[in-house]
Amino acid sequence: MPADPRGPAPTADLSALLATLSHRFQQRLRSSPVLATLGLSPLQARLVAFVGRAPPDHATAARFAAATGRDKGQVARLVRDLCAAGLLLRRPHPADGRVAVLGLTPAGQDAALQLLAHRARVRDEMLAGFSPDEAAALAALLGRLIDNLGPAPASG
Repeated sequence: MPADPRGPAPTADLSALLATLSHRFQQRLRSSPVLATLGLSPLQARLVAFVGRAPPDHATAARFAAATGRDKGQVARLVRDLCAAGLLLRRPHPADGRVAVLGLTPAGQDAALQLLAHRARVRDEMLAGFSPDEAAALAALLGRLIDNLGPAPASG
């Protein structure tokens, strides 16, 4: 008899639960008045926050593309637009001048702080009632699921 495509009973709805969680979390992030105030699309906000969280000399367009599954051309346009808007800057990597490192301008730093604060509020709302140990265990389990799936494929 073939395996039940819904999986074993305890995890039958796991993929639906994860999809619903991701959708609701993204909806909350997108519905933020911070995006409207800053005049950013959700993907632009994601790039600004990505650069804001990255260690020094680590944020590159290629890393953002790999992390999000976006194609390099789309990311190049995002970077160009955010540089033109005065939020991002590009400079050569100190160890490899062929690589452009992304950084934040003072306005970009302010935007990143606002975006990351909103993301933290949504995260805290989502984890209400969880103990620190439960939140850490959940993060570890979700990390394992992500690792099991491997890197995001680049989009078209």
